[in-house]
Amino acid sequence: MNWLTYALLTLVLYATHDIILKQLSANSNAVVSAFVINLSAAVVVLIILLSGLVAKTEVVPGVKDIGIMSVAGVALGLATVTFMYSFSKGGEFSIVMPLVYIGIIAIGVLAGYLLFKEQISWKQLAGIALSCVGIYLMVRK
Repeated sequence: MNWLTYALLTLVLYATHDIILKQLSANSNAVVSAFVINLSAAVVVLIILLSGLVAKTEVVPGVKDIGIMSVAGVALGLATVTFMYSFSKGGEFSIVMPLVYIGIIAIGVLAGYLLFKEQISWKQLAGIALSCVGIYLMVRK
């Protein structure tokens, strides 16, 4: 599969995840839900790892990489909890989800530029600016 196929699968999977979190937030403890969700995710990844679907030529992570991966895991676990809290505290899915993801996009473009030395086009900047205006209009009461 190419990068676009993986990106589209990711889009569908994250959207499914987020819709389920919204459903759960009405009647479930956010921390318990985050634990079960992330434990389930770990099991799926372990099955993929053990099944041999990972190419044998891929680089084995070093100790430093494992530390960075752990920080990402902490961020993901906390993000799951805070995302659910945003719904259980009255956030509307149609506002919370775009707000979070446009913010992620803006931070992603900035990180691409600052951390990974990627070029940013005027079209990207204009898209982010328009998205931020859209979020402002959606959030403003």
